[in-house]
Amino acid sequence: VTVNRHIPAIRTTPGLLLAGVVDRRADRAQQTAARLGVPHATRLDDPQLGEFNAVSIGTAPMSHHELTLAALAMGKHVLTEKPYAMTLAEADEMLAAARTASRVLAVIHNFQFARSVAAARRIASSGRHGALRGVIGLQLSNERRRLPVWYKTLPGGLLYDEGPHLVYLVRAFLGDVRVVDAFGSPSPSPDDNTPRLAAARFADGRGGAFGALQMSFAAALSEWQLVVMLERATLVCDIFRDILVTLPDDGRHVPWQIMRTSALSSARHWWGVVTSGTRFLSRRLDYGNDEVFRRFAEAVRTGRSPEGISGRDGREVVAALHAIVGAL
Repeated sequence: VTVNRHIPAIRTTPGLLLAGVVDRRADRAQQTAARLGVPHATRLDDPQLGEFNAVSIGTAPMSHHELTLAALAMGKHVLTEKPYAMTLAEADEMLAAARTASRVLAVIHNFQFARSVAAARRIASSGRHGALRGVIGLQLSNERRRLPVWYKTLPGGLLYDEGPHLVYLVRAFLGDVRVVDAFGSPSPSPDDNTPRLAAARFADGRGGAFGALQMSFAAALSEWQLVVMLERATLVCDIFRDILVTLPDDGRHVPWQIMRTSALSSARHWWGVVTSGTRFLSRRLDYGNDEVFRRFAEAVRTGRSPEGISGRDGREVVAALHAIVGAL
């Protein structure tokens, strides 16, 4: 994720300059640095890195706490990958360290700024389709796809690594919400605590709208969808493909309205395949990472907390994850 998402975003964000790369494996650090033309090291405090004032952390989740505290102790601003921390205690310690150091601490919650989700947020906030009624995050996960080698060490396994996306997406529409109940089906494997199914319901958010998520890790298909329900329209965000399909109220659900929904959903999806596919092939489909780094750079420049990606946002997502895992 660092090479494919963080570094390209750093190199295209005004106000940011890639100063060097750090990797515990010297050979990997050297190869990456040689390709990019920057210094490299295996430790953040290595003098050969030269001058820098911020750190982007794209390591495994169990190292976020230690690396963040080390960087803040050095007086650096920090942007870390999700999940923000392994425990609430770690999350609170990271926030306290950032306050003590008077440095920006932020988390990469990128999909809320992807083209499809950003458009859905604009439509929902405009009010032209009526009030927001609810947001549902849906995930199907194929266990045969490429997965991080360390996910089995996390609380809730893959749920803890991928669940943050759906939690912060629900929060992007509803604001501060809390988990009110959760349930699931445990893993049948003794060496993998990823549940076969996890579902959660959030307390009412803005205007009394509800939030929910459902994740299945026993599917033969990998898909992430976000469904935003308005009074007179339904917005469906295909997260993997970064496609938004907007569907009108189908009223009495009579045949012509059913056919209209079928025609619109098909046409708008395929139009999205063309536009997003073009961006993907030209390496311009950034899934909101550019906006994350823009907000981080602005926060460093102004000293103001970055909206939607602050350390507090990361902490609240960790709280929701532990509430879900604890209920399973």
